Amino acid sequence: MHRCLCIVEIASIIMAYVSMDELLGHATLAALARTCRAFQELALDMLWRHQDNFFNILRCLPRDACRFPGVEEEELQGMPSSGTMVIERRLSPGDWLRFDFYAKRVKSFGNKPVEELAPATLPWGDQEDMFRGSLSMASSVFIELRLRRHSSPLFPSLQTVHWQTLRSDGAHLQYIDLLLGAKLSHLSLYMDGVQWGEGRHGVLSSLCALPMTCPGLQKLELLDCSGLLLSSLTRLLGELPALHNLSVQWTSTHDLENLLSELQRVPRLRTLRLLRKEDMSWSSDSETTVPSAENGPSIGVCTLEIEDVKPKRFGQILRILRPKEARHIGCILRDSSTHFGDEQDVPSTAMLARTLRALEEYCEPSNLESISVTFPCKEHTSQEVISLRCFIQDLEPLLSFHNLVEVNITICALQALDDAALERMALSWPRLQVLNLNDGRWDGPGSSRLTFQSVVYLAQHCPELAGFSLAIDVAATRQGLAVPTGTFPHGKLRWMELGKLILGDNEGELFDFLLNWFPSLKQINNIHKHDGTQEAITRRLVR
Repeated sequence: MHRCLCIVEIASIIMAYVSMDELLGHATLAALARTCRAFQELALDMLWRHQDNFFNILRCLPRDACRFPGVEEEELQGMPSSGTMVIERRLSPGDWLRFDFYAKRVKSFGNKPVEELAPATLPWGDQEDMFRGSLSMASSVFIELRLRRHSSPLFPSLQTVHWQTLRSDGAHLQYIDLLLGAKLSHLSLYMDGVQWGEGRHGVLSSLCALPMTCPGLQKLELLDCSGLLLSSLTRLLGELPALHNLSVQWTSTHDLENLLSELQRVPRLRTLRLLRKEDMSWSSDSETTVPSAENGPSIGVCTLEIEDVKPKRFGQILRILRPKEARHIGCILRDSSTHFGDEQDVPSTAMLARTLRALEEYCEPSNLESISVTFPCKEHTSQEVISLRCFIQDLEPLLSFHNLVEVNITICALQALDDAALERMALSWPRLQVLNLNDGRWDGPGSSRLTFQSVVYLAQHCPELAGFSLAIDVAATRQGLAVPTGTFPHGKLRWMELGKLILGDNEGELFDFLLNWFPSLKQINNIHKHDGTQEAITRRLVR
């Protein structure tokens, strides 16, 4: 073997090219581990780095200890497709030697919720297997694992755990403590569908013990939790000094108030995601407001994301947190069809204006780099949506944020902006890289007031612009298409999202203009999949 392959750094690069998402990748790593001593440790580390469940590692126990009753012996050469694993005898320290040899390499365990995974990434290739429980573990397995956990960590190098409620191996929430350890830095708990008595009491004790079991915890996600679990988490936040990334679901105004007050005791917190629990009654706290904390310290988060919230509540949260150091802020506003009390039937444009004014009041304009505001559209109110217009006056507060790099505004209203409005935006945001206004859609009558002159303004005043989504009226752009004299082509823009704009082979002059003005342009998208746009742009890009 060449001496270069004995260098750890070079061997590590080779291992990194092997895909772990396919069975072939696992087989390749296993073969490399058997090839030579120089590859063995690195290949084994990569092969065992992530485990979806306990089954692979439990196969390292003696064969006479682990059985699948009712499963034929020939099936046990691999992993059976169904059955329940049991341990039939008491395990001695010597029985764990091979288990420990591989367990020390595991750094990531579990999967995110099924809806976040592509079917190819699910174990056994069938999404329904995650719920059928066709392959599970008996209580005897968990007894031995817990006895072993008392003497030493099961996975001493474990750093990341994604623990979801419905697991195919039968390991439910009450067993989460088996994985907690001093090196754990990222813990995600998804507790959808679990009632009290089915494991939440068990996870409550594990949650309260986090400051002792996981003192270095940096990222915590607690989703679909009860009010009791959120209250417990709120109580111990100040005892997790390394925590810098927190995602939680809140269930009531009282929980939110306590959480926001406690967050001021977490000085290292940099990313905060607040999500409203979907099955909560909106009317339960519609008239309640979150008290302000005018004399409290400003929280130091750099990324703040708030989902499913009223604009009024959004402003109250900002008033408490006062995220002066925030660089990215995103919010998803609540659909007006679920509003009660003071915000019933409030137009989305008014909600947007209120939200942007809150940003202007409580955020530092020189720090904020990314703003995302989304108002989910209601399918049954299309006529109502097209009757609303969003003008530059509604977006006026955004123009005070002169360091914006990314702007995403998606609301239930037509973006009734003209070229002059886009010029004001371009002049206000010289660092802009991405601009998305309603994904480039125009769903109302008539045509958009934007022409490609607005694109010229963006290119002239935003030298770092990489892409945009705008509703442009191509019919109003047929005349005077030319790169402005005395200017150089824009070399950074790579993509455009143009909504319903139809560009076909007959728009040769427009294509020439775009490609002369934007020589790095790689992609033009619209919602018309078969209008010849992609074929035309591809032919010209390969010239």
